Amino acid sequence: MSTEATKPRHIVPCLLLVGVCLFPSVIKLARYPDYPGSDDAFIHLAIVESIHRGQGWGINPNEPVFLSTSPLFTAFFSAVRVCTPDVMEIGMSLSAIASALYVLGVFALARRLTGQTAWGMAAATLAATNVHLWRWNGTFMEVTFAMAAVTWLINGFLGIQETAGRRRTVFFFLAGLAMAAAVLLRPELGLLCPAFLAHIALNNRRRLVTDGVALVAGLASVILPVLGALYLVFGHAIPTTATAKTTAGLLWLNLPVWPQMAKVVASGCLGSLIIIGLAGVAITLRPATLRWRKLMTTTIPVWFFPLSGFCFYALKTPTLQSPARYCLPFMATLPVLAAAMGKAVMPVNRRMLLIAWSLCAFQLATALYMNERLIRPVLHRVLPEYVQTMREAAAQIGARAKPGEAVLVFVDIGVVATARPPEVRILDGGGLATPEFQGLSLSAMIRAGHPQFILEGLGTADHFVEQSLREQGLTFRQVWSRRFSSHSIEHAHDIYEARLFQLGESP
Repeated sequence: MSTEATKPRHIVPCLLLVGVCLFPSVIKLARYPDYPGSDDAFIHLAIVESIHRGQGWGINPNEPVFLSTSPLFTAFFSAVRVCTPDVMEIGMSLSAIASALYVLGVFALARRLTGQTAWGMAAATLAATNVHLWRWNGTFMEVTFAMAAVTWLINGFLGIQETAGRRRTVFFFLAGLAMAAAVLLRPELGLLCPAFLAHIALNNRRRLVTDGVALVAGLASVILPVLGALYLVFGHAIPTTATAKTTAGLLWLNLPVWPQMAKVVASGCLGSLIIIGLAGVAITLRPATLRWRKLMTTTIPVWFFPLSGFCFYALKTPTLQSPARYCLPFMATLPVLAAAMGKAVMPVNRRMLLIAWSLCAFQLATALYMNERLIRPVLHRVLPEYVQTMREAAAQIGARAKPGEAVLVFVDIGVVATARPPEVRILDGGGLATPEFQGLSLSAMIRAGHPQFILEGLGTADHFVEQSLREQGLTFRQVWSRRFSSHSIEHAHDIYEARLFQLGESP
């Protein structure tokens, strides 16, 4: 009789957890099911198709360029392409599954750190109501895969702490292998390694050498051969996306990026930030009665990883296009940190849990408002406006260009690369597929690449490309144009014009 009575008590929380895990995907399917991701999603697809045709890893046939920051993502879907041409659709479906696994990982991690299912559910709800997760899950991008990797790697790492003997060393080596896969998914996830080493140093110093060596050995046993192979194939092991989007030095006063990250974190993790703030105030007011030092040392991966990630972007990136895409993996553990701090401040938990669930409801309401007013209208028009415009531009290039001629795309090459005839060479004004263009002015790109066509993808009223061509004294004519609404959340109301220019000889 007691067993029958407990069954409903177990079933209801499980069903609730399943609903919470699937919630981001439900929002995606209900509000913008066809949204594939940013232009980078089409870069992934273009590389996959090039590999499938036997033309190598790159945009142009037999011009190998390491322009994928996520080589594991590209390699995996290249294998999928052998079985089916519906690579993007499968990738979007797997991304939705990865978002559910991420939310489940938040639940498991918060429950592990707090010892309570209620806090695990609160953390999972905060994770599932992140409005930026709604946008990026179910896209042909690596974002949700990286988020899931973060939570489950930390879960596995903390679970290893409970083992001893030779098994512990083996598990740490396996954790290093898993971390290597995460680095190949997103190189920034390598910041988990110092987070794990710091956790070992502060919680089990006697095991630092043994555990640390096993962890680093597992990581290095995969990364070093991969780096060597990349160097042999491409002549370098650093993605061109990294060199194009980061600076050589450190940006100590990075005024463009700080507000970008602050807006993303505040809008996506509002409830978590409020709980962390309230717990921080309580710790400050009652430091003697709270074991806050133990709390911070036992949760090092949960707070060190996002802190180091945000510092990296603040110090190395002059700007972030679609900043939520980059910030989301580092926002992944903030709901867990909120749960751990909330539980530590109020062990009885009733009052703080009530606050937490109230904040979950508030964050949900805020996210729904933002999604309907700011995000959904923009994402709804990505395919009919931006993608269709770039496909028409690619068709115009294919109809006018001769085999072997080049078009300079200024900028965003993804959709054009997937739609243009493969015998037309693309020169990338963004410097990703054409790394020698990085740091060059448009005039210098034209002199170096000698293109027959120039596609201005995001033309504005200043007619930048046309003015540059006139200043160089080049003969040209505009052969096509189309206006389209912005596909950027940050510039939602802007109208751009794609313009195709055909160049002649210099007078």
